[in-house]
Amino acid sequence: MSIHELEADSLHWPEVQVCFSQMYDDFQKLGFQSQLKSDGAEKWMLSQQKLAGKTSLVAAALTPENSDLNNDSKLAGFIHVNLALPPSYLDGGKIGHVAHLYVRPEFRKLGLAMTLFQHSLLWFQKKEVESISLEVVDGNSKAHSFWKKCGFENDLIQYKLKV
Repeated sequence: MSIHELEADSLHWPEVQVCFSQMYDDFQKLGFQSQLKSDGAEKWMLSQQKLAGKTSLVAAALTPENSDLNNDSKLAGFIHVNLALPPSYLDGGKIGHVAHLYVRPEFRKLGLAMTLFQHSLLWFQKKEVESISLEVVDGNSKAHSFWKKCGFENDLIQYKLKV
C-alpha cells in the first residue's frame, strides 16, 4: 500500500467520497444515530478539497497496482484529520482532531489503519500539535480497541437525546 495526501485537484476524491458514504453506512449498523444526508458525502468532499493541505489532511491508501495515481485505482481506505484551537478558557495549544478513519472491509486486518494514523501523526507533528482528540461510535468496539492500542485514553463521553 502507498499513502498519498490528497490535494484539491486529486483524481481520488470521488473514490474517497464513496468510502465516506460506506463509512456512514457502517456507522448506522453500529447504532450511530445521525444520518448522512443524500448529498452529505459530496458536501463533505467539496469542503475538504478547499481545506486540503491547510488546516485539514485527507490521506488515501492506494493498492500497489494503482500507486501511480491513475483514475482506475482501488482505494483501500482514508484518514481525515484537522487542526483546532482549544476554547480561550482552557489551557493548551493546537489540537489535532481525527475526524474520520475508514478502511474498506476487504483491506482490514493488514495494519492499514495504523499506517494511516501514523501518517497523520507526522502531519500533526509538522503542524506543532500538542494533543489529538477523536470520537468513536459507541457500538464500534473494534475502533475503541484500536484507539486505545494507539495510546488514546477516555477523556469525554458524549450523550445524545432525540427530541
